[in-house]
Amino acid sequence: MRKIAVTLLAVTMVFAIVACGGGESPENTVASFEKAIKNADVNALIECFEPEYSSMLKQFLSMLGDDLFTVEEMVSEIFNMEVNKSDLAKAKLTIIDKEVNGDQCVANIEFALGGQTSRETVPMVKIEGKWYFMIDLD
Repeated sequence: MRKIAVTLLAVTMVFAIVACGGGESPENTVASFEKAIKNADVNALIECFEPEYSSMLKQFLSMLGDDLFTVEEMVSEIFNMEVNKSDLAKAKLTIIDKEVNGDQCVANIEFALGGQTSRETVPMVKIEGKWYFMIDLD
């Protein structure tokens, strides 16, 4: 059950990846997400997603338990790499390029950890002046 829950959450998050509580720019949001990874803070990771989705994730965790999965499990599933908790402090996220169109952004982000790298194209949305990772719930 635990593996299924981690995989389902990671698969959903891979379509959004990155943001933490929203930032005033896409770069600030990515920096906040990186900090959440380095601090192994699942709740801070959840705050990085658009508020509607973040609220759903919080309800999911409250039903199944806050310790259902760890940041290293989530990062491993999202970026398809081996992750040890001791490596999280070395995580590095970089926006390679981005295209902003009003309150929408598509960012190409590189994730580096322990000599491994992964690139993801990440949709973001600006809500009430703050940028979040976007999830398509349809």
